[in-house]
Amino acid sequence: MSSPRIEIDLDKIFYNAKTLVTRLKAHGISVTGVTKACCGAPQLAKVLLRAGIILMVELGDLREGLMPCDVGKTIHILSGLPNITFMGLGANLACRNGISPDNDKMGKLSALANRIDGTADTAIHPMSIVSGGNSSNLDWVFSGGNTRRINNLRLGEAVLLGCDPLHRKPIHGLHVDAVRLTAEVIESKTKPSKPWGTIAQTTFGTPPIAQDVGDVFQAILAIGQQDVDPSGLCPPDGIKVLGGSSDHLLLNTGTNQAQVGSEITFLPDYSALLRSMTSPYVEKTYIGEVETSCLIPQAVPDFAS
Repeated sequence: MSSPRIEIDLDKIFYNAKTLVTRLKAHGISVTGVTKACCGAPQLAKVLLRAGIILMVELGDLREGLMPCDVGKTIHILSGLPNITFMGLGANLACRNGISPDNDKMGKLSALANRIDGTADTAIHPMSIVSGGNSSNLDWVFSGGNTRRINNLRLGEAVLLGCDPLHRKPIHGLHVDAVRLTAEVIESKTKPSKPWGTIAQTTFGTPPIAQDVGDVFQAILAIGQQDVDPSGLCPPDGIKVLGGSSDHLLLNTGTNQAQVGSEITFLPDYSALLRSMTSPYVEKTYIGEVETSCLIPQAVPDFAS
């Protein structure tokens, strides 16, 4: 097989999605699958949920969304446009500034939904969806958060990587290895662990502070910053990621010297996954036996245009 490559296990992703759908259903919350981290790969879309369009509201993370005071008049404008059906409200948190979902934020979104539903010109009575956020909402839901009107979450990272985005911790019972990144060793030498000479900027900014631990087995892999976020890679036990240049990844391989031509496999975090999926130099492979007809039970209502 060629490398570098990213391998996506559709069976494990299906299992993660089905597990979260089941758990959230007990809280009255449906799931919308998000595939943007994988460039909207159709292989993933076949095993994830789909839903309609919602109007996003700003709740403080300062990414997308209307200010709450502008929502009512925007819905009024939308009601006069052809081929657009107002489905409900949504919000996004913990993405740009790390503002966490909580009872206060979800309460404000719920109150806004109630207020909009009470107006005379609301296009749908009541609105079908109030989407509280993304994978970062899971901790709030499962810890007993007051869901009020929240009846939908848009899940990507939790399904793909099995992790909680707020704390980067595995979600109990989910696969954390559904996505794996593999690259080839193109150089392997014994080298000092600490550089020498006058230190200035590196190609990508301030160099990391190197600890002098004597000579180490250093390996170079044929993948770099253009393909992946090196800081987002979890290497096998005993191996440490030292950094990366434009097209090289440098490792301390611990007590074992890697052989040139061998391959090393990593678990990527969201940042590493996103960059790898958008790199034309990383081959994308899909494994698993999920049938396209074996979809996750549809927990989101069908919407008529």
